[in-house]
Amino acid sequence: MVSRAKHKIQWSFWKTLKEKMEQEGFELLNNEEITASSTKTYNYYAGRSKSVIGLFYPVMDVEDGKIYWGAEIEDNLYSGFTIITSGENRKVSDQKMYAKYRDMVQSLNSDYKIDSPWWLGWKYTEPQLNFKSFNSDLIFALADEQQLKTFVNKIVCEVKKEIEELKKCDNL
Repeated sequence: MVSRAKHKIQWSFWKTLKEKMEQEGFELLNNEEITASSTKTYNYYAGRSKSVIGLFYPVMDVEDGKIYWGAEIEDNLYSGFTIITSGENRKVSDQKMYAKYRDMVQSLNSDYKIDSPWWLGWKYTEPQLNFKSFNSDLIFALADEQQLKTFVNKIVCEVKKEIEELKKCDNL
Protein backbone atom coordinates (compact mmCIF):
# COMPACT_ATOMS: atom_id res chain seq x y z
CA MET A 1 0.00 0.00 0.00
CA VAL A 2 1.29 3.44 -0.95
CA SER A 3 1.81 5.88 1.89
CA ARG A 4 -0.11 8.96 0.84
CA ALA A 5 1.78 11.07 3.38
CA LYS A 6 5.18 10.05 1.96
CA HIS A 7 3.96 10.64 -1.59
CA LYS A 8 2.59 14.06 -0.65
CA ILE A 9 5.81 15.13 1.12
CA GLN A 10 8.04 14.02 -1.74
CA TRP A 11 5.84 15.55 -4.41
CA SER A 12 5.66 18.83 -2.44
CA PHE A 13 9.45 18.83 -2.29
CA TRP A 14 9.78 18.47 -6.09
CA LYS A 15 7.12 21.11 -6.81
CA THR A 16 8.70 23.58 -4.40
CA LEU A 17 12.20 23.00 -5.80
CA LYS A 18 10.92 23.43 -9.37
CA GLU A 19 9.06 26.65 -8.49
CA LYS A 20 12.07 28.14 -6.68
CA MET A 21 14.46 27.27 -9.51
CA GLU A 22 12.06 28.89 -12.00
CA GLN A 23 11.80 32.01 -9.80
CA GLU A 24 15.59 32.21 -9.99
CA GLY A 25 15.48 32.11 -13.79
CA PHE A 26 16.37 28.48 -14.44
CA GLU A 27 14.54 26.61 -17.18
CA LEU A 28 13.64 22.97 -16.51
CA LEU A 29 14.84 20.25 -18.86
CA ASN A 30 11.53 18.57 -19.58
CA ASN A 31 12.36 14.90 -19.96
CA GLU A 32 9.47 12.59 -19.10
CA GLU A 33 11.89 9.76 -18.42
CA ILE A 34 13.36 11.46 -15.34
CA THR A 35 11.39 14.63 -14.54
CA ALA A 36 9.56 14.39 -11.24
CA SER A 37 5.79 14.23 -11.39
CA SER A 38 3.00 13.31 -9.02
CA THR A 39 2.51 10.02 -10.85
CA LYS A 40 6.21 9.17 -10.69
CA THR A 41 6.38 9.85 -6.96
CA TYR A 42 3.26 7.75 -6.40
CA ASN A 43 4.78 4.89 -8.42
CA TYR A 44 8.02 5.29 -6.44
CA TYR A 45 6.19 4.24 -3.25
CA ALA A 46 4.05 1.67 -5.03
CA GLY A 47 7.23 -0.09 -6.20
CA ARG A 48 6.31 0.44 -9.85
CA SER A 49 9.05 2.90 -10.73
CA LYS A 50 12.32 1.63 -12.12
CA SER A 51 13.53 5.05 -13.24
CA VAL A 52 15.18 7.77 -11.25
CA ILE A 53 13.09 10.80 -10.30
CA GLY A 54 14.60 14.25 -10.58
CA LEU A 55 14.84 17.72 -12.03
CA PHE A 56 17.57 19.02 -14.35
CA TYR A 57 18.47 22.55 -15.42
CA PRO A 58 20.91 23.62 -18.17
CA VAL A 59 23.91 25.53 -16.87
CA MET A 60 26.24 26.04 -19.84
CA ASP A 61 27.17 24.75 -23.26
CA VAL A 62 30.18 22.48 -23.75
CA GLU A 63 31.73 20.79 -26.80
CA ASP A 64 28.85 18.63 -28.04
CA GLY A 65 26.30 19.11 -25.27
CA LYS A 66 25.44 20.98 -22.10
CA ILE A 67 26.29 20.86 -18.44
CA TYR A 68 23.21 20.49 -16.27
CA TRP A 69 22.66 20.82 -12.56
CA GLY A 70 20.24 18.21 -11.33
CA ALA A 71 18.74 16.65 -8.23
CA GLU A 72 17.58 13.02 -8.12
CA ILE A 73 16.51 10.33 -5.73
CA GLU A 74 16.98 6.64 -5.75
CA ASP A 75 16.61 6.23 -2.01
CA ASN A 76 18.59 9.29 -0.86
CA LEU A 77 18.34 12.74 -2.35
CA TYR A 78 21.49 13.84 -4.16
CA SER A 79 22.45 16.55 -6.61
CA GLY A 80 25.28 17.53 -8.86
CA PHE A 81 26.45 18.37 -12.34
CA THR A 82 26.20 16.18 -15.41
CA ILE A 83 26.79 16.47 -19.13
CA ILE A 84 24.11 15.55 -21.62
CA THR A 85 25.34 15.35 -25.19
CA SER A 86 23.38 16.42 -28.25
CA GLY A 87 22.49 12.74 -28.73
CA GLU A 88 20.80 12.87 -25.28
CA ASN A 89 23.44 10.55 -23.85
CA ARG A 90 24.08 11.20 -20.17
CA LYS A 91 26.55 8.41 -19.52
CA VAL A 92 29.56 10.38 -20.75
CA SER A 93 30.73 12.49 -17.80
CA ASP A 94 33.68 10.22 -17.04
CA GLN A 95 35.17 10.53 -20.54
CA LYS A 96 38.66 12.02 -20.80
CA MET A 97 37.45 14.97 -22.87
CA TYR A 98 35.36 16.17 -19.88
CA ALA A 99 38.14 15.93 -17.26
CA LYS A 100 38.41 19.73 -17.18
CA TYR A 101 34.75 19.99 -16.13
CA ARG A 102 35.08 17.25 -13.48
CA ASP A 103 38.01 19.18 -12.02
CA MET A 104 35.99 22.39 -12.08
CA VAL A 105 33.10 20.74 -10.22
CA GLN A 106 35.47 19.17 -7.70
CA SER A 107 36.97 22.64 -7.07
CA LEU A 108 33.50 23.97 -6.16
CA ASN A 109 33.12 21.60 -3.23
CA SER A 110 35.29 18.68 -2.19
CA ASP A 111 32.12 16.77 -1.17
CA TYR A 112 31.40 16.12 -4.84
CA LYS A 113 32.06 12.49 -5.73
CA ILE A 114 33.44 11.79 -9.21
CA ASP A 115 32.90 8.03 -9.33
CA SER A 116 30.15 7.80 -11.93
CA PRO A 117 29.91 7.97 -15.70
CA TRP A 118 26.60 9.79 -15.16
CA TRP A 119 27.98 12.68 -13.10
CA LEU A 120 30.80 15.21 -13.33
CA GLY A 121 30.28 15.33 -9.58
CA TRP A 122 27.44 14.43 -7.24
CA LYS A 123 26.78 14.69 -3.50
CA TYR A 124 24.09 13.88 -0.99
CA THR A 125 22.17 16.73 0.57
CA GLU A 126 23.23 17.73 4.03
CA PRO A 127 21.53 16.54 6.07
CA GLN A 128 21.02 13.39 4.07
CA LEU A 129 17.39 12.65 3.21
CA ASN A 130 16.16 9.17 2.43
CA PHE A 131 12.76 9.40 0.75
CA LYS A 132 12.39 5.62 0.80
CA SER A 133 12.80 5.02 4.53
CA PHE A 134 12.02 8.56 5.79
CA ASN A 135 15.13 8.36 7.97
CA SER A 136 15.10 11.63 9.88
CA ASP A 137 12.98 14.19 11.66
CA LEU A 138 13.87 16.68 8.93
CA ILE A 139 12.23 14.62 6.21
CA PHE A 140 9.01 14.52 8.23
CA ALA A 141 9.42 18.25 8.90
CA LEU A 142 9.17 18.81 5.13
CA ALA A 143 5.43 18.30 5.61
CA ASP A 144 5.45 21.79 7.12
CA GLU A 145 5.32 24.26 4.21
CA GLN A 146 7.62 26.81 5.89
CA GLN A 147 10.28 24.23 6.73
CA LEU A 148 10.05 22.82 3.21
CA LYS A 149 10.59 26.30 1.73
CA THR A 150 13.53 26.93 4.07
CA PHE A 151 15.20 23.64 3.05
CA VAL A 152 14.59 24.24 -0.67
CA ASN A 153 15.82 27.83 -0.42
CA LYS A 154 19.05 26.55 1.14
CA ILE A 155 19.54 24.10 -1.76
CA VAL A 156 18.80 26.74 -4.41
CA CYS A 157 21.04 29.34 -2.77
CA GLU A 158 23.94 26.87 -2.76
CA VAL A 159 23.22 25.79 -6.35
CA LYS A 160 23.15 29.38 -7.64
CA LYS A 161 26.50 30.09 -6.00
CA GLU A 162 28.05 26.92 -7.44
CA ILE A 163 26.68 27.58 -10.93
CA GLU A 164 28.09 31.12 -10.88
CA GLU A 165 31.49 29.77 -9.76
CA LEU A 166 31.41 27.05 -12.43
CA LYS A 167 30.76 29.64 -15.13
CA LYS A 168 33.60 31.82 -13.81
CA CYS A 169 35.97 28.83 -13.91
CA ASP A 170 35.03 28.15 -17.52
CA ASN A 171 35.81 31.76 -18.49
CA LEU A 172 39.36 31.65 -17.09
